[in-house]
Amino acid sequence: PRWVLIICLTQLVFLLLAVLIGVDRSGCAYTVSPGSHVSIDCDTCWESNRLGWRDAVLLVVGLVVIGIGACAALLRSKTLCKIYGITMLMFTFTVGLTAILLALEIEDLKQALREDELDAQCKKLASDMVPASRERAILYGANAIVDLAGALFAYR
Repeated sequence: PRWVLIICLTQLVFLLLAVLIGVDRSGCAYTVSPGSHVSIDCDTCWESNRLGWRDAVLLVVGLVVIGIGACAALLRSKTLCKIYGITMLMFTFTVGLTAILLALEIEDLKQALREDELDAQCKKLASDMVPASRERAILYGANAIVDLAGALFAYR
């Protein structure tokens, strides 16, 4: 049970890092045409210092699942440990999919920056999206690994 609590604390740190790194960010919508041409829509560019709704949902669900694991460890409940293992496995799928989608977005953004003629402000906002997506993809990927380890350890 002590190891489950340590894993839960590690998961909490990784989750907070991955979600909070995306708070101060900028972005633009982009489209991929059937001919694989990627274009950035400069009219949709935005800057934000708030948590997006997707990140907020991931944070809340993650906190609930990690809370189940922490309760299982503190109460030394095998039943709660199994519930935590199953729910964390489902959450791991969501976090891993988020990491994959963020990683796939990077190449599209790079291609759009190479191909499109953008004004200076739009180009800056769009180019800021590349390292932000890379950092978040890495952190969500690491989070998925830690979450999977916790789920497998708790379920055994």
